[in-house]
Amino acid sequence: MQELMQVKLLLLFLSGILLAGIVSGAVIVTSLSQDQVHYISQHVHSFFTEPATGSTIDLFKSSLSYYAKVILIIWLCGISILGAPIIILIIFLKGLTLGFSIGFFVLDQGVQGFALALAAVFPQNVFVVPVLLILSTGALFFTIRVCRHLLNKGYSTIHVYFRSYWMLFAGACVVCIVISIYESTLSTYLVQAIFNQLS
Repeated sequence: MQELMQVKLLLLFLSGILLAGIVSGAVIVTSLSQDQVHYISQHVHSFFTEPATGSTIDLFKSSLSYYAKVILIIWLCGISILGAPIIILIIFLKGLTLGFSIGFFVLDQGVQGFALALAAVFPQNVFVVPVLLILSTGALFFTIRVCRHLLNKGYSTIHVYFRSYWMLFAGACVVCIVISIYESTLSTYLVQAIFNQLS
């Protein structure tokens, strides 16, 4: 019961960090100059209008490589014990990119930009964000438990937490594979189609 409460508190804490990142990203958008908005808008427009380069396999490998690196870093930070600040930073930066992306789409194209943001950002992140939050919560919880057991010289029970932590990592990998399949097969073409309809 006490462990469950610790997990809930850690999840709540990381959710607050994510929310702070989203708000910060939106604030950054409002501070952009007209030249900066125009410059970024040109790059976004060219990205959505140009056909996707590379094969589906290449897009899948690129997407999977990115997600694999992120979840591996979080997982290793949990094992390293001293990696908690990095985990918190990753969650904050994820929120920052989400807030900036959605904020910029809305600033640049108004209501149509919001619809585009839903198509470009929401589908995969509805799974990515929970996976990152859950894995990060597990990483911080694992760090806390290992520290306590080391201080209490309870070495024999560490493997129990490590097994659960490893299964959590494996589950995150499976979800990321599914997300990468979506991004490499449907996401790019769906977003380009919606962008062309709104333009």
